[in-house]
Amino acid sequence: MDVDDCYSNLANAIVIKATKDYKTAKSTLAKDRNDCVAHSQIKSIKKFFRSNLFGLLTTIDPEYLIDRLDKEAKSIARTSRVV
Repeated sequence: MDVDDCYSNLANAIVIKATKDYKTAKSTLAKDRNDCVAHSQIKSIKKFFRSNLFGLLTTIDPEYLIDRLDKEAKSIARTSRVV
């Protein structure tokens, strides 16, 4: 594995971790809309997604990613209420 692969793997891991943290915070809010920590995490992660650093790590459109994650969270919340 060369250095470029290492940096690419690190960049991917950072983005994946942020998306997982976002999903976890959204899941927490689905259970408790007043959870201040989850609200703060979502705000912070959205700020990261829209940052220059995120743009250096990936070519993913941040607004597209946020929209997809929000839709996924809504879908999961709907199905968990039905069950």
